[in-house]
Amino acid sequence: MSELTPSGVLEEAVREVSEDRSTLPGLLSEISGICVAMLDTQLRVRKTDDNFRKHFGQDVGELHGSRFVELVHPGMGKTVQEQLNRLIDGRKRRFDTPIVAARPDGSIFPGLLTGVVRNGAHDSTEAVGVLVKPEGADYEGRPIANRRQAITELDARILEGVAAGVPSAQLAVRLYLSRQGIEYHIGGMLRKFQAPNRSALVSRAYASGILCIGSWPPRVLPDCVR
Repeated sequence: MSELTPSGVLEEAVREVSEDRSTLPGLLSEISGICVAMLDTQLRVRKTDDNFRKHFGQDVGELHGSRFVELVHPGMGKTVQEQLNRLIDGRKRRFDTPIVAARPDGSIFPGLLTGVVRNGAHDSTEAVGVLVKPEGADYEGRPIANRRQAITELDARILEGVAAGVPSAQLAVRLYLSRQGIEYHIGGMLRKFQAPNRSALVSRAYASGILCIGSWPPRVLPDCVR
């Protein structure tokens, strides 16, 4: 199994995943702390960098050949598998989704997962690059203390919908609000959690203990609703 050296992570990721840098997430410009791995078309791990092995708590031999979804908390495995399948099938070229990763010792850490495609002959998918940006946890995976914040009942329902990938228009119908009203509440939560986008909002909600890990569909813990 090949290793990715820290100094060459970005270059290797660009070369291995795509010839077009524009397909890689902007977060790669802040490479420190980002975990990088390459998967084959069976979605098994073939290459990792030091950050990936450190955060996931396994060495090269343990990771090699393992299914990527086995490294994700079981409550999120189905969602991640579906996103990766879309890359393999050619239905998407990239996705971003919040995840909670699980280590062999039972500890977890939340993060933002980005998947990108590397095409081979005849534009068929040759490999998948995955990048995980740990969110709201230190390098030992301990949740940052005192981060839990209470949100309103309405914001809780909206956050659950955002975490499940429900479009704003559908949320508006479900909650008897206008689409603008939904966006207003999402904007308020983005500011509250200092999140740049919806994916980061969901990751930080998991990291702060507001969203219940392992629950699908996503669920806000009752004691976090004011």
